Amino acid sequence: MSRQQALPSWTNNIVPVDMDGAAVLLGISRRFLVDVIRQHKHYEPRGNRKVFYPEHINRLKVVISIHRSPKDALVQFVKARISGNMSDKADEVLSDCVSGSVYFVRCVDRIKIGFTDNWDGRFRILKTSCPYPVTVIALVPGSRHLELFLHRSFKDIRAHGEWFREQGDLRELIGLMVAANE
Repeated sequence: MSRQQALPSWTNNIVPVDMDGAAVLLGISRRFLVDVIRQHKHYEPRGNRKVFYPEHINRLKVVISIHRSPKDALVQFVKARISGNMSDKADEVLSDCVSGSVYFVRCVDRIKIGFTDNWDGRFRILKTSCPYPVTVIALVPGSRHLELFLHRSFKDIRAHGEWFREQGDLRELIGLMVAANE
């Protein structure tokens, strides 16, 4: 009979987390985590559940950081919103004649999502027309079609015109794009 060795005492403090906990620790949505672990099996199966230990979280952080850019975060967002038979619609939104840039800027507690084919000129106008300092969150290659898709996606949190309150999915998207820039 072999005797099992007791685990070191420091292991008593390690508690695995479930999908929701892992998503929070990684700073991503549960939906995005599901997509990531489909390709990268960094978890421990427990029946029909998946649990994540610190080593799994650390590996997933690396996987996510290597494969992310602000554009990747935006692509992931668009594809998550357009699913099933409409995947060709997502490709259309994302690849529609990239003729400029879709930008995300912050002024106090509002986010502006816009399109421009002349970023330097547009940014100069934004800086002088806003009553408070403007911070660039992300600038990604895109089209008016992508800008319109984003405006429609966030219509429930529209403050005025192209300005939105930083809440819900928009806050999550911004977090992903900011993390990708770091």
